[in-house]
Amino acid sequence: MMLFAITANAQRVRVTGVVMEKDTDIVKTDVLVNIVGSTEAFFTNDIGRFVMYINKKDSIKLFVQGYKAFKFSLLDSVARKEYFVKIKLEKLEVSKEKAVLIRAPKNISQIEKDIANASITPPELDAPQIGMTSVISLLYEQFSRRAQQRELLREQIFTNNRRMVFSELYRFYNYYGLFQLPEKHFDAFTDYHQISLDFLQQNTYYDITVALKARYKQYAALHGLW
Repeated sequence: MMLFAITANAQRVRVTGVVMEKDTDIVKTDVLVNIVGSTEAFFTNDIGRFVMYINKKDSIKLFVQGYKAFKFSLLDSVARKEYFVKIKLEKLEVSKEKAVLIRAPKNISQIEKDIANASITPPELDAPQIGMTSVISLLYEQFSRRAQQRELLREQIFTNNRRMVFSELYRFYNYYGLFQLPEKHFDAFTDYHQISLDFLQQNTYYDITVALKARYKQYAALHGLW
């Protein structure tokens, strides 16, 4: 498989990188590599490598399903024409242990802002703009594995945002005595009630609370939380 690269010019530096999983050093293929602020997307090859030319001040961001996004810059590095970087990605893991509450929950205004922004995903994962005359490029974008990978990443971020919003609501309800839901049940309860972000965005706080309390009673009865 060929390495993807941006055409070099005199002001740019060459960056060769290898991407691995933290702790195991297993190379990661199909990692999306993006220059922040650019709509162009590049991917690691079948041995986890990428080659690109960037301005030294650029920031680079990496995305792959199931791992935390990683961002780096060479701005503070010693000046040279070529760089080699070894990047180790950390897995996204959901803790099954009961968390210790070390802060007050967000207030309703803060949670409403989270709800409004929960459907927003990074612009780096948007499909690139393709001219109408480029039929071959359009078909490639629609059917390629790269496009599918980008869509999977968008779905993952959307799902994570939804879980985050509901977790903040549960913390708020627990804090004010509307719920008594242990944090180790947060993800399971979110999977159980299947209330959508659209519902949160289109209804009042009162309607949201009524709907969640009704489902909480059912869930608590099923799991012996009364």
